[in-house]
Amino acid sequence: MTIDVVGITNPNLRILGVLPTLYDGRTAHSREVLADISQRYGVDVLEPAIPRTIRFAEAPAAGRTLLATDSASKGAKAYRKLAKSLLGPEFANF
Repeated sequence: MTIDVVGITNPNLRILGVLPTLYDGRTAHSREVLADISQRYGVDVLEPAIPRTIRFAEAPAAGRTLLATDSASKGAKAYRKLAKSLLGPEFANF
C-alpha cells in the first residue's frame, strides 16, 4: 500500500486518513466500498467524501478553480466542509 511505502521514506509522517473522491452516493457499490475502507485498511476515512461532479472537469477547462467556477457546487461545498473540519472553527467563513 502506498501509505506503507511513504511511511518507510518518511517515518515522521502522520496520516490523518484517506479522502474518498469521485464518490457517487447514489450507488450501493460506492456506499459499500466507503463503509469498508476503514476496517479493511486500518485508516480513518475523512469526511465528507468528495462527490463526483462534472464541475471538477469544467473548472480547469475554464482555467479557474472549482471555487471560482462554481462555489455553490456539491464538490466545492464538500471541500470547504473538509477544510473547516481540519483547520478548525476559525476558518468558519472560508
